[in-house]
Amino acid sequence: MIKFYLENAFELNKEYPDTFKIPPQKEIDSLKLDDYVKLIFTEENAVPERMWVKITNINGDNFTGILDNDPYCLKSVKCGDKIVFKTENIIDTYLNS
Repeated sequence: MIKFYLENAFELNKEYPDTFKIPPQKEIDSLKLDDYVKLIFTEENAVPERMWVKITNINGDNFTGILDNDPYCLKSVKCGDKIVFKTENIIDTYLNS
């Protein structure tokens, strides 16, 4: 069975700061329910995909959300799937005001 994993955005940013931007900590700290975050999903032998997740639960640095779009290549996730992630997985935010 194919499984996905989420890239560590902090590590990618350290290695490739011009390619992998991360939001400021203040922006991450202001996240609330129904905001969106972009994560990098990866499977073995597949091209990583950056996709949006709508936040449904926040517990410190631990989040749960719902995948908001269908992947182009990845087979292990689909729109509507529950996604568990951490602060270090976030590469972008969309704050619902």
